[in-house]
Amino acid sequence: MPSSAQWLDQFMEPSAQALTRMLSFPCPLEGPQTSKKSCDALRVVGREDFIAMKAFAGGPQDLLDARQAIAAATAPLNVDLLRELAKGFGRDAQAVMEELIPR
Repeated sequence: MPSSAQWLDQFMEPSAQALTRMLSFPCPLEGPQTSKKSCDALRVVGREDFIAMKAFAGGPQDLLDARQAIAAATAPLNVDLLRELAKGFGRDAQAVMEELIPR
């Protein structure tokens, strides 16, 4: 199982695969204190990545967030991807993910 630092590192420097699942939006900040250097775009993690991170965190609010993300999905979840991502977080996250995946 990865240490907390290893887990955090993978999101500080996302993998090429994770980058392909991220959504990018123009910088929402405007005004005299915002420069182009400080904010080119707002990156948002993909749905399956978000659910997997919440499964790994495992707190009551995290699990509620994951369940709400699953319930709000307008497109089918990539269950194979969810399982693969959870595998990277260790057995505890895998077990939580299996409980979260809709049957």
